[in-house]
Amino acid sequence: MEEKRLIKLEYLSILELNGKGSFELLQGQITSDMEKVSERNCALGAICDVKGRTIGSFVTAINAERDDSYHLIGDKKVLELTMAVLEKYQPFYDTKMSIEDQYQFFGIKNDLLKDMFPKSNLDKSFEDIGLFSRIHYLEKEFHIVYSTNPKLFEAFEVSLDESAWKQDEILNLNYEITSEASNKFTPHELGYHLTSRIDFEKGCYTGQEIVARMHYRAKNLPNIIIKTTEEEVKPLSKVFDDNQKSIGLVLMSSAKEGKNLCLLSMNKNYKEKIEEYRVSIDRLDSVLIYTLGERFEKTKKIGKIKAKNNLPTSDHDRELRQIKRIIKIANEAKEPNSISNNQKVVLSNIKKNLEEILNIIND
Repeated sequence: MEEKRLIKLEYLSILELNGKGSFELLQGQITSDMEKVSERNCALGAICDVKGRTIGSFVTAINAERDDSYHLIGDKKVLELTMAVLEKYQPFYDTKMSIEDQYQFFGIKNDLLKDMFPKSNLDKSFEDIGLFSRIHYLEKEFHIVYSTNPKLFEAFEVSLDESAWKQDEILNLNYEITSEASNKFTPHELGYHLTSRIDFEKGCYTGQEIVARMHYRAKNLPNIIIKTTEEEVKPLSKVFDDNQKSIGLVLMSSAKEGKNLCLLSMNKNYKEKIEEYRVSIDRLDSVLIYTLGERFEKTKKIGKIKAKNNLPTSDHDRELRQIKRIIKIANEAKEPNSISNNQKVVLSNIKKNLEEILNIIND
């Protein structure tokens, strides 16, 4: 059964830092606060250049097997780019670093983890369970388990299809940067301000001033949204509006039930279009309110005439003619259901007003 499967995450690897200077080096270069990385907790992180562009992203955790040792877990190609940046500062710190390819990584669903490893403490985002380690972040359905023992998970059915894993990432607005996207986007364009990948309370790191300035002073931050489409889409392809104006790009996608679930980064043009529609909606709301107010005034006058002359409050034949007329107009407006439903609400309020008028006159 699919629910009992592990998903092998072959793209993941580890950049390991060892030495008493490792903490200080990472604290000064990555976006996550190393003070929050502990025996109980991992942290999402990224590394930027001096212009605030994102070079790499990863999960930061301790290496439970050694003191003063940390793991950056992420895409292997991206970790190599990250290592190249950190190596520039390495001579100033007591630390050594290396890519560790001997680890195997698997995605495991929360329920399966509880069933197979009942002693797991799910209150922890990082846990060393002896034979393997576990990390978890955001509200993801999947945890990551990893180990250097290739036989440890042989009892499980293992899938190489990463679709469910990617969908879980998308639903949690989590985008791990790829080597193709490295050094091209700001953290905000990748949604990193929404997933705690950037810690705005920690001290300086490379690019921090630019990232903070955008976060606190930009009028329109990028919007990160989830959409489905039947069209085939490619990562980092542009999204256009009806006028072929670029309004965003596809960060990642995954096929789901015959459609593609997409994580999109929408730029200021998208937000300006939303604001344009909202201004139009506000104007139409005003017209509707004044028009309905005038309509209710007319029906009150009709109600008083009916009440004085003991005429029935309801005219079913007219109501049917009105509903047919409104449905005809609604069909022409291509919104038959919503408009006819609104008409029923209007008629209901008219009846209520007429009954109140009748009660007042009878009193």
